[in-house]
Amino acid sequence: MVEFFAVRGRRQGTGSRLGGLPELSKQQKNDLVAFMIGLTDERVRNESKPFDHPSLLIHNGANPDGTDSSTILPAVGAGGRSALGLAPVQRFLGLDPFQP
Repeated sequence: MVEFFAVRGRRQGTGSRLGGLPELSKQQKNDLVAFMIGLTDERVRNESKPFDHPSLLIHNGANPDGTDSSTILPAVGAGGRSALGLAPVQRFLGLDPFQP
């Protein structure tokens, strides 16, 4: 995300800035990512109170036979995922946040 906004803020070949992030060194980008990770509330990763939820039906298009395709996300109570023996929510696609 940091790399996206750093590049998007400059017009290719002109050096003019359209907004976005200032020029940052690799270390500054890593420091910014670490700071943003530090802002993540562990209750979100564990889906514990107040981020718990009832069971949720997630529609995902249609099956080849025309019936609805859906997934049920099970309920997570105030005790969170650990109370159900589940691991915390993982990073999107398991990507390393420090790699562009």
